[in-house]
Amino acid sequence: MTDAQMRRFLSCIDRDSLPSGCWVWTAAKTPAGYGETWNGKVIYAHRVAYELWVAPIPDGYTIDHLCRNR
Repeated sequence: MTDAQMRRFLSCIDRDSLPSGCWVWTAAKTPAGYGETWNGKVIYAHRVAYELWVAPIPDGYTIDHLCRNR
C-alpha cells in the first residue's frame, strides 16, 4: 500500500466515536453494513486493517468483530 493509499484508508476511520474504542468505517459499506474499500476489487475494510496492523490473513480465516459493530 502506498503512502497516499494509507492516508486515504486512515481518513475513512473514526477512532473516537464509540466508547468501546472500536474504530468505525465512515466510507462505503455493503448492504449488510460492513465497510468496504477498493484495491482492484472490493474488499472488506476490516480485513485490510487486520493485515495492516496484525498479519496476513490465512485462507479460510474469519476476522471477528469482537465489539459486534460491523
